[in-house]
Amino acid sequence: ILNLAYSTKQAERKVEFTVEQRHNAAVGIATESMVLLKNEDNILPLKSKTVAVGGSIPIIGGIGSSRVCTAHEIKPLVENLKEEMPNIQFETFSDCIYLNGDATAMHFKRCYAKAYENDTVILTVSNGPFNEGEGYDRYTLKLHPRVEELICRVSEINKNLIVIIYAGGAVDVSAWVD
Repeated sequence: ILNLAYSTKQAERKVEFTVEQRHNAAVGIATESMVLLKNEDNILPLKSKTVAVGGSIPIIGGIGSSRVCTAHEIKPLVENLKEEMPNIQFETFSDCIYLNGDATAMHFKRCYAKAYENDTVILTVSNGPFNEGEGYDRYTLKLHPRVEELICRVSEINKNLIVIIYAGGAVDVSAWVD
């Protein structure tokens, strides 16, 4: 404990970082914290001609003090993909999953149609801000049952499915990982 106290004594000095330096550090941390669960049939890197992208929008913090504000623009995933891979035709579909993880059948139908029409589907999912907040415990590690249903049904339509999970903690993927 004393060694830690002595080594952190220098932390009392004020250190200034620019907004850009802080942003670059955050991007580095986010990049290093990404996990590729599996890459069956080497679907990544993308080789498809047409890719549908949609689902949840990223949750930048939950509720309470876990809400994070940023001075930097957060571009939609599809814009970043288009910049990185200009030879692929990316098509977006409306967010079919609301922030609270609930969805309607009509929105699901859009997801299914895009899964049928494209070579590959990138489906983004999350727990929503009410499961990523502070002051309470999550009641499950699973995604919302409707979200799990969506993943399974889209994978039945299009075997080239990439699921991106926006989450601040562990997620049980056992219901749909195969």
